[in-house]
Amino acid sequence: MSIIVTLLICGALSGFIGGMIGIGGGIIIIPFLVYFLNVPIHTAVGTSLLVIAPTALLSGITHLKSGNVNLSYLLIILSVSLIFAVLGARISIQIPADMLRKCVAVVLLLVSLKLLIGK
Repeated sequence: MSIIVTLLICGALSGFIGGMIGIGGGIIIIPFLVYFLNVPIHTAVGTSLLVIAPTALLSGITHLKSGNVNLSYLLIILSVSLIFAVLGARISIQIPADMLRKCVAVVLLLVSLKLLIGK
């Protein structure tokens, strides 16, 4: 499969699934870039973040227009999230690639298990 086709499939899946169920596209984008295109994990994370920002904004606006956003929660989470996003990015840059890849895998696994098992 060509790189362009792989990137198009990655974009379609991350946009559709992210918009539908509210996950960050990184769950789709990072594994696609790392495993299908052999992109280094640090580059996959950075690329994913810059893809997610505008797509999340557009999806979020769509949900906002439908009345599916708790603005009080949004403001609290966003204010804290912005601060910790910078901290997380700075730490991510310092982590060796092998460890970062394992961190991504563990987070994906734990979130998946929690969703499967339930409360």
